[in-house]
Amino acid sequence: MMAFEVRLNDQARLQLGEEIRFLHLKSQFTSDTGFQQLLINNLKSYISSFELERLLIEVPTLNSESNEQLKLAFENIIKPRIKIKVALIIGVATDAESLTELKLILGNFINAFTFKILNTVEAGVDWLTEQPKQ
Repeated sequence: MMAFEVRLNDQARLQLGEEIRFLHLKSQFTSDTGFQQLLINNLKSYISSFELERLLIEVPTLNSESNEQLKLAFENIIKPRIKIKVALIIGVATDAESLTELKLILGNFINAFTFKILNTVEAGVDWLTEQPKQ
């Protein structure tokens, strides 16, 4: 498995070059600047010219260090160029303070929009459509 994986929804794959509405970024690590740089590079290459509606970032651990990496990546890419309606961060939080900290960080970039932070993946729901999986 690659250290960093980018997945676009099927519609975006078929219509690459048109608007990409959903982006799924997955990383095996969050503990160094490599994560931040990969996130920045992938965000730049995939969404710099698109209006993204949904962003899913999947990391193994949510803690103060990963929060700082996400914050730096968001500062470098998302604001003010991109307006994200929904962002979902998936990972296992090391403590409640990390979740609170991440909510505050995301609130700066996804102001007045909805975002979710999950401790585990909701296996029964298709996140893109928010409908139960069939």
